[in-house]
Amino acid sequence: MAAFTKRILGGNGLKVGPLGLAASYGAPAEAFEEAFEKGCNYFYLGSGRHKAGMRQAIRNLCRQGQRDRLVITIQTYARFGFLTEWFFKRNLRSIW
Repeated sequence: MAAFTKRILGGNGLKVGPLGLAASYGAPAEAFEEAFEKGCNYFYLGSGRHKAGMRQAIRNLCRQGQRDRLVITIQTYARFGFLTEWFFKRNLRSIW
C-alpha cells in the first residue's frame, strides 16, 4: 500500500508509517492489530484511561514475534525525572 510507505522518525533511525494510533479512544485490540497488519506500526500509549485494547494488541503482536516492527510511545505528564521513570516503568509493566 503506497500510502503506508515507512519513513524515518527523527534522527533515531526508527521506521514508521505516516499514521500513528493513540490508545485513548478505547478501540478494541482487534482494531489495533488490523491497523498493524495494514502498515500502521506507531502506537501512542497516552495517559488516558482507555488503554486496555492497545495494551492487549501490543501483547498479542509481541507474542507473534512482531516486537521489532512496533514503535511504541509512552506519554507522561511528570515534571520530575524520578516520576518520569516511575510512570514509564509502570506503563511497561502494564503492557507485559
